[in-house]
Order: sequence, then C-alpha cells, then structure tokens
Amino acid sequence: MEYPDEQQRWRSISLKPNAVPHPGETVLEYLDFYGWSQSDLARRTGLTSKTISEICNAKAPIAPPTALALEKAFQRPAHLWLSLLLHFDEAEERRRELAKSPQWDEWARNFPLKIEQAGRFHAVPVTLTRAKGFGTSNSLGFMGPRVRGHQPRCIILRSGQAC
Repeated sequence: MEYPDEQQRWRSISLKPNAVPHPGETVLEYLDFYGWSQSDLARRTGLTSKTISEICNAKAPIAPPTALALEKAFQRPAHLWLSLLLHFDEAEERRRELAKSPQWDEWARNFPLKIEQAGRFHAVPVTLTRAKGFGTSNSLGFMGPRVRGHQPRCIILRSGQAC
C-alpha cells in the first residue's frame, strides 16, 4: 500500500498488542528478577501463598489492597498493577465480544438497511425533524416509518453528492 506522506503512513500502524498478559505474568517476571519464590513474596506482602499462586497463574485478579502490598514488595506503584489488570480485562472483554460477532452478524441480517453508494463513501438516508434537536419521531424516521411533517434528507460522509 502506498502512502502520500509519511504522517499518513504512521497513522495506519496499529500499536495495539494482539495479546495482553495477565498481571500475574509481570509478578512472575519480578520474582525471577529478584530471585524470590512465591512463598517469599507471600511472606513479604502478608498475603497467603494461595493468593500469590492464583495471581501468578492468572486465576485471580489484583485487588487494590493486593496492589498496595505488591507496591511495598516490588517498589512499583499500585496504579501499575491496577492498570495492568484493567488492560487485561479490557482485552479479554474484546476477545469475548469478537467471539460473539458471528452470532450478531446473523441477528443483524434480519434488519436490512438501504445504504446508497455516493462516490467512494456512503450516503445514509435519515429523516430530520423541522424542530431543533432529536426526538422519538426522528429516531423512528431513521428506522423506516414515515412520520408526518418530516422531510427526508440524507447525511453524506465525505462526499459532495446528494441522495
């Protein structure tokens, strides 16, 4: 793919990782770095060995009190541990939603939409009210039923052509 300028090329590069590790993997890396065992970390943090094991095996989340305990042991801020968990949870939710997408595709096929081609971009027909703002009648107009007193118009995305 050719890019007219360097800036556009850099915008096209996605910096989102394909896999986000559980914070337990980072805990394991720190244990390896310091040469500690999981039971050493449990003793230093005051947490149970079972809790440390579950975190390291990605079976348990890192709660705020646990993050504070890890902060004291590893000298890394609690917000680091909580942020790692937040990013992991977000990635897992995205993975679950992606797994559901074939089901949603089948469901969406039951609701055909008319999309007109306008140049290289799409013009989407909608119904706008004469009064300012959006209301129920405007929403119904978009979904299909004609509402008395409304003129059909269309929204055009990056194209000079009208519907």
